[in-house]
Amino acid sequence: ALLQVGQKERAELYLKYMITAKVSDRTLHAINSVATAYGLPRVSIQASSLIQDRGILEIDDDIIYSAQYPLPDWEPMGGWSIDRALLLAITKQESGFRTNAKSGAGANGLMQIMPGTAKRVARENKVNMSDIDMTNPEHNMFLGQQYIVDLLAHPNINNNIIKMLAAYNAGMGTMVEFEKMFQTYDPLLYIESFPTYETRSYIKRVMSNMWLYRARLDQPLTTMRELAESQWPLYNSEDEYVQQQIADRMSI
Repeated sequence: ALLQVGQKERAELYLKYMITAKVSDRTLHAINSVATAYGLPRVSIQASSLIQDRGILEIDDDIIYSAQYPLPDWEPMGGWSIDRALLLAITKQESGFRTNAKSGAGANGLMQIMPGTAKRVARENKVNMSDIDMTNPEHNMFLGQQYIVDLLAHPNINNNIIKMLAAYNAGMGTMVEFEKMFQTYDPLLYIESFPTYETRSYIKRVMSNMWLYRARLDQPLTTMRELAESQWPLYNSEDEYVQQQIADRMSI
């Protein structure tokens, strides 16, 4: 009933409470189905994880897969500019789709944007930070998306997804310093040689997330093939929905 009258936040809190209240398998399945249908990614992930932990065999694997890789009904402010698979893969790893996530270092929201980065990206896109709510999915994804666009265009990255992810996680300065000391044509060796475990793990997890989202969206797994052939995976849009949005904006 709460969802039907647009009370998504209250409904999400209630469903999360039900998950922690040791509900029956049948109820847990229903919660998962409702959360997936109404675009509540945090609830979907929690419910599907508990379904796996309980070993509920009658729940189809495809349902669990869909819940663990949700497609929330959020869009970046102004529309999509980067393929959904990549943006959602980063969001899943950064915050697990928690809109109010905040790190000890001060990163905020779905895509864990640092305050300095948020201000710079907003300024470069002629948006007033006073109009930005970092807990608003559309606002946070707008800043994260524009930051990714900037990183991909950087001459040290040049559309290289692995290097972009290294810079997103560790910072551009750290990535540049690493490349001054270490150079290789092998993308896998690059990942394994990065100085921090957190960034090595981050790159692997986001790449895996992206491929699973590509599969869920019925998109080509080009970057998986490239990496399997020891080629650097380069960003090229393979999302027709995003391509159409970009074309529509350019035609105005």
